[in-house]
Amino acid sequence: MNRSSMGFASLAVSALAALALVLPVQSLAQGAGQTLPATQETPVAPPVSGPGKLPEAVLSADQPADAATPPAPVAPSPVAAEPAPAPLALPPMNDVLNPVTQAVSALESLERQFEAAKGSDTELGLQRGELEKLLSQTGSAGDALKPRIEAAKVQLDKLGPAPKDKQIAESQQIAAERTRLTAIVSTLEGAFKSTELVKVRASQLTARIQSVRHGLFAKNLFQRSGSPLLPGIWRQIGNEYGNAKRQLQAVFGTWRGIISSRPTEAALVAGLALASYLFLSWLITKPLARLMPAGRPQPPSYTRRAAAASLAAPLYALPGVVAACALYFGADAADLIYSRVEALSQTLFECAILVFVVAALSRAILEPKRPEWRLMDLSDRASKSLLRSVLAIAIVYALDQILKDAIRLLVLPLPFSVALSFVTSLAFAGLVLRVVATPFVPAARPELAASSQSSGQLQPDMSRKHTRWLKWPLLALEFGNLGTALTGYVARTS
Repeated sequence: MNRSSMGFASLAVSALAALALVLPVQSLAQGAGQTLPATQETPVAPPVSGPGKLPEAVLSADQPADAATPPAPVAPSPVAAEPAPAPLALPPMNDVLNPVTQAVSALESLERQFEAAKGSDTELGLQRGELEKLLSQTGSAGDALKPRIEAAKVQLDKLGPAPKDKQIAESQQIAAERTRLTAIVSTLEGAFKSTELVKVRASQLTARIQSVRHGLFAKNLFQRSGSPLLPGIWRQIGNEYGNAKRQLQAVFGTWRGIISSRPTEAALVAGLALASYLFLSWLITKPLARLMPAGRPQPPSYTRRAAAASLAAPLYALPGVVAACALYFGADAADLIYSRVEALSQTLFECAILVFVVAALSRAILEPKRPEWRLMDLSDRASKSLLRSVLAIAIVYALDQILKDAIRLLVLPLPFSVALSFVTSLAFAGLVLRVVATPFVPAARPELAASSQSSGQLQPDMSRKHTRWLKWPLLALEFGNLGTALTGYVARTS
């Protein structure tokens, strides 16, 4: 074979080799834009020289780089969607939340009824009773919420706050429990604030009702009600007795239960009041002995006795007043007085102060145990009798005020007020008759009159003849009061 034929053969072999190389590369370039079957695995893309370009090694000389078909983007692997967070599983709280909802609803109903009841004292009295009952129930609902709130807060404090650094990993269970406890605290605190708001609104509505009732009282002051001499009044009292007894047991049973639930606090308050009374009663003995010494050869002057009485009266009142203050304010501080009996408790406190003050003034003036320091020239028997009568009048007046407040508290009908007015008027009349019947006999001490005349002081003449100007007006006033009660004119502020 000559040299030319060999060169031609070599050229043909080279062309065939080049053709064999180009054809597979073109097939590969044309199939790059097709989607791979779902059953095949996604091939790993070779390194590229630029975004969206094939490697230069696979580009043929007949196909420019800018005309090359970019490969299809590789589909990302499917990722499972995160499940939606489950709703918070809060514990059942209906036992403490339902009373709050009912209290709000009851208050809104009473506010709507107030406008329609403005002209009726009876309806307003019933509304006030409902408001007092609502205040008691709301207070109980608030008391039931407090331990739940405290327990949830203690658990929440144990978990601690959520980490501020997001890179710090925290258990999903801990985070979910913190969220759940936070929701519980928020719900319970919202309910407790609702109870406080109900109390404020109920107190405001009570003040409005009381204002309207005072206006009705002033308008109807001289209107006559039933006379206690008529049997119908007492029949109505008998018919309402069962209802009054149930209300009395409900109110004071609750109060007794509150005191029984706090025996330590109740014992401390009562012990403090008793100890203060006994200690102060012992403490004032020496100042009184120095102020009014006994066994003087000559009685002191009237001015000296009046000055001693003005200083002795506060000392006599001190033990009782301090004991009453210790009992009332101590019970209030220890939460032994609940809202419904707050007004009655205040009346009890004020009446106790009144009785102690009246007793102290009467004792300082009459001085049953120190006749030489007595301001009024009376015998020992008359002084003691008059002191007992004045003290009894003060006690009857205090009981009358307390029972009037109890009638308002229990929302009892008018016959109870008529009967109370009749009974207290009879008691006052009987005590005034006792005062009038007391003989104002001067003390058998001629040296007292001589001392008064020598000092230039006027000694009051309290003989039988001159005391009529003091006794008869008092007797006429009391019988006038009894007559108004018998004819049915009973003033009511409730």
